[in-house]
Amino acid sequence: MIFLSKPYPYLYTLKRNLIVAASVGILSMYLNHIRLNDNFFTDNILISPTLISLLTGILVAFSIILVFHIIPLIFISDNKRDNWSLGNELLLSLGVFMAIFISNYSLFVVVTKDASELLSIAFFLKILTYIITTGTVILSIVLWVNYTIILKRNLKNVQKLNLQLDNSTVETVQDNSFSKDKVIIPTVIKNEVIEFVVDDLVCIKSNGNYIEVFLKINNEIKMQLFRATIQELDEKLLEWDFIIKTHRSFIVNTNYITKAEGNARNYQLYLLGIKESIPVARGRFKEFNTFFNKT
Repeated sequence: MIFLSKPYPYLYTLKRNLIVAASVGILSMYLNHIRLNDNFFTDNILISPTLISLLTGILVAFSIILVFHIIPLIFISDNKRDNWSLGNELLLSLGVFMAIFISNYSLFVVVTKDASELLSIAFFLKILTYIITTGTVILSIVLWVNYTIILKRNLKNVQKLNLQLDNSTVETVQDNSFSKDKVIIPTVIKNEVIEFVVDDLVCIKSNGNYIEVFLKINNEIKMQLFRATIQELDEKLLEWDFIIKTHRSFIVNTNYITKAEGNARNYQLYLLGIKESIPVARGRFKEFNTFFNKT
């Protein structure tokens, strides 16, 4: 159970899923075309080996898109993706095996002249058991290797970041890098505005229809609540490269980062005077790492 609960990055994007679906579908089509012989199909199958190979490849590709893209869009929330684990990854991947098995099994039942053997419970359970056991072993190995690689890379980046933080205190960075510019943004509430000096901003957190703005005022970190969206603040703060949106719910002033931790899923940042750790979503890794590599 400990293995299954380990953090794991949610890597499924439409582009990735289309590439995987096309690649695996074509490979399946090719392997089936080689494996199936004319004599077998002449005696037992109603369509040609070429056509059935094409159909199995299409069904494999569709199964991958269905399980890796369509189903997650409907049933997997953003919060669930942010807290993705090895167990979730294994379950979703096994879902692909099941979808491929069911779709291809159904195809062979339809195109076989005598499907009585295929329709027997014993045959169905035999194939199903083989798919699950084989798929679980293969997936466990692949996921563990991938987890180890991702974890080592993230820990290396976090270690590098912490070394940079150790070499410069928060106060020193503020003196050298902060801007004294003031930000003023009206909210949806009449006569209410968000107003602060950029060098006082520690972080911003989205909280439903509100945002929590944490500011350093008289050497204390204070939170102010406003009726606004984090997107509005993000757009207003784009000109300051040390202000980074690390997650759909967080914007941080990198000059206030005191420590970083990491796992295979994301980074966790700790800011001056803020008890709660702040995540760096995987989709923000590139921007985040680029900023710190050039500082």
